[in-house]
Amino acid sequence: MSAIVLRPIQECAIGRVREAFTAARAVLLQAVTGYGKTLTACAIARSALHKRNRVLFLAHQDILIRQMSNKLREFGVPHGIIMAGFTPNPHAHVQVASIQTMMRRIREFRYEFELIIIDEAHRSVSNGYRDVLAAIPDARLLGITGTPQRLDGRGLGVHAGGVYDTLITTESVAEMIQLGYLVRPIYYASKDKLDLSQVKMRAGDYDETMLAHIVDTPVITGSAVSHYQELAPGLPALSWCINIAHAEHTAAQFNAAGIPTIMLTGKSTAAERERGLDQLSRRQVLNICFAQLLVEGIDVPAIRALIMLRPTKSLTAYLQVCGRGLRTDPADDSKKTCIILDHSGLAFTHGLCNENREWSLDGRAKKTKKVVRDNLSLLQCKNCFLIFDAKDLLDENRCPKCHHEMKRARSGPATVDGKLTEITADLAAQLRRTRMREVETANTLEDFERIATARGYRRGWAMIQYGFKQRAKEKAAERAREKAAIPDDASWF
Repeated sequence: MSAIVLRPIQECAIGRVREAFTAARAVLLQAVTGYGKTLTACAIARSALHKRNRVLFLAHQDILIRQMSNKLREFGVPHGIIMAGFTPNPHAHVQVASIQTMMRRIREFRYEFELIIIDEAHRSVSNGYRDVLAAIPDARLLGITGTPQRLDGRGLGVHAGGVYDTLITTESVAEMIQLGYLVRPIYYASKDKLDLSQVKMRAGDYDETMLAHIVDTPVITGSAVSHYQELAPGLPALSWCINIAHAEHTAAQFNAAGIPTIMLTGKSTAAERERGLDQLSRRQVLNICFAQLLVEGIDVPAIRALIMLRPTKSLTAYLQVCGRGLRTDPADDSKKTCIILDHSGLAFTHGLCNENREWSLDGRAKKTKKVVRDNLSLLQCKNCFLIFDAKDLLDENRCPKCHHEMKRARSGPATVDGKLTEITADLAAQLRRTRMREVETANTLEDFERIATARGYRRGWAMIQYGFKQRAKEKAAERAREKAAIPDDASWF
């Protein structure tokens, strides 16, 4: 038996997943970076294996597959790896597979998997994943992601064209910080905002070639170096770059300033990545300029600074990169914060990484004047360029870092119907919880129509939500009948 001890929040998540599967076939678990998603998934796989069920893990990057394999080994779970470069082990009841390999080989396999677990599950509505899932139609599905939202805004729920029946959300970044599982981010941003109005969009994000012409300049790169020297000197850092050329230029500037820096890109081998990250952990290098990788699956607690040089429309990528620096460091109790040097204005586009967010399976709603966001209260000090929430202002409207007097205490009230009310972060969170409870407790079509009318939703929303509620009830009733027909110790996981 493995000596690994799960956190109470992970044990709670597993219980909620087990309960959700009594009424749904496909469950999506949302958990922020640093939560321990891999450990949670391995514990679920081990439990299912003990019930003699086959489990298939799917991921899209070799680093995620190796990470999952390593954790399964720590749990004492025998498994095979289905990916180029590995010898198959078809007798293992647990398999960890590259989605690319499974897409090519799925017709060759005769496995009857009872559970499929997808890492970075916000990708699972793509055609490749759909083809694999269609070939194993009777398996239960567990998706795991920190950000249940796609760049194109498509929903992950069945009712929105996705594959999941229900969503389980766990502790937020702010709550994880309060629990001591993550460290607090400290943001600094440039006083000069990038003008991206002429940059074209490609596949939902900025065109990298056009973006590089604006960002990959001596002025911006020089500013990145000087800000690091001033605000995060000597701290192990990651620099998020646009492409390989941008990473090369940025690394050259840091090295010229006497800051040991290396570059890792999508062309780097697994061995090169591991060696580079180990050098950063040992502070043999102080900065890694990366492009086209390191967004997902990296666990390097020694990282204490993030240098954001890549503007993006992707909330998922932004939060994942932030998560690289928020992990606590078991080897260094002095790590209480992570410095984020935001040269791309990402905090103003997406908000602080520790602000509360409302997730759903519906997809991203179109922005309207009625949308309330926590980052409406973001302020930036004109003296030290710190970004912070208005509620953190000191007495007499002074910056919490340099005590510079701010000209205004808030960025302005939110627009709501009726009487104007100041929307604080706490009130916004309360409003979100109330809205979620209102949908969860609705039962009749009239209930959903009333909510849709009050919120200005499209006419079809009420019917979709009502249908989803009815299907959930039917599945719950069916599952209850099945459960009543078998002994309690015969559950599948």
